[in-house]
Amino acid sequence: MNALLIIDMQENYFEKHGYNRAIIPKVNQRIVAAVRQKELIVYVKNIAGTDFAEGLQVVSGNVFVKKSPDAFSNLALDTFLKKHWVTAVETVGIDGNCCVYKTALGAIRCGYETYFNLECVGTKSGAVKQKLIEEMREKGIHII
Repeated sequence: MNALLIIDMQENYFEKHGYNRAIIPKVNQRIVAAVRQKELIVYVKNIAGTDFAEGLQVVSGNVFVKKSPDAFSNLALDTFLKKHWVTAVETVGIDGNCCVYKTALGAIRCGYETYFNLECVGTKSGAVKQKLIEEMREKGIHII
């Protein structure tokens, strides 16, 4: 089973921190594809965050709250994924240079085949830092 992890797609990040809303339709397209492919869809929110971003498709009640950049810092996430026989995860959302990146590292550390979807990852700087991409590849994370 594959899981799509949607990280920190919360309204306050777009309103107060200036993330580009153009990422929302891209993430929504990926959510639609995940539904068609019968993937497990999981949303992760920052404890300091607010509601989901306006326009984001929320298609499941699988919502986990994290207290640090790595979503796997909430041990219940790993337990939930294993309970559903998940073997591969794809990370999307914001920020690709922090929380999505740290969650991808956490997923590989927990033993999941891990995909980092550049098209569906937003950053404040406009792009994921090349050194982070190289580090993820070195650790076995698939950059798509």
